[in-house]
Amino acid sequence: MQSISVFLSRTCFLSGFCFLFIGWCCAVTLGAQTPKSTKSKNLPKPLVEIITFDRLQTLMQPNPDTVRIINFWATTCRPCIEEMPSFDRFHREYSIPKDGVKPVQVLFVSLDFKRDVETKVIPFVKKRGVQATVVFLGPPKSAEIDGVDASWSGSIPATLIVGTKAGQRSFYEKKMEYDELKDFVKTYLFP
Repeated sequence: MQSISVFLSRTCFLSGFCFLFIGWCCAVTLGAQTPKSTKSKNLPKPLVEIITFDRLQTLMQPNPDTVRIINFWATTCRPCIEEMPSFDRFHREYSIPKDGVKPVQVLFVSLDFKRDVETKVIPFVKKRGVQATVVFLGPPKSAEIDGVDASWSGSIPATLIVGTKAGQRSFYEKKMEYDELKDFVKTYLFP
């Protein structure tokens, strides 16, 4: 009789242990499939980030490791659209450092109206497959135009090239082709 009760108690213990083990496995599996938080750091970056002029001023400062090409454009500007492939090609070819050449960051700054971000700017970027960073600033105020460059009339396309050292800046208020862009930037690429 005693052996039956020992057998039953061991069976109950093992059954309970198995039940707990299976429950734990299910919880671990479900926990791995459930996102921890909606504010995860791994969320995808927006296709077009809306920035302030203060943020743009930070991006216009020299970075000792990267040459920055900041191109001002709009979806309604034909010359802007025509030159974009040259800038995007430049980004693809020079965004990764190689052979002692500093990397280049191309930044497209949209000056479209805010109401057009969702309906024009984002669809344009998707359709064209733009790989360089695209941000939205909106139509600049006159103080912001002067803040980019004192010589800027406010017309687009316009491009600011910022080298890696203080004072290394060039501003161009015209449409650029790939070879011309490369000529303007090459003085900033080598250490």
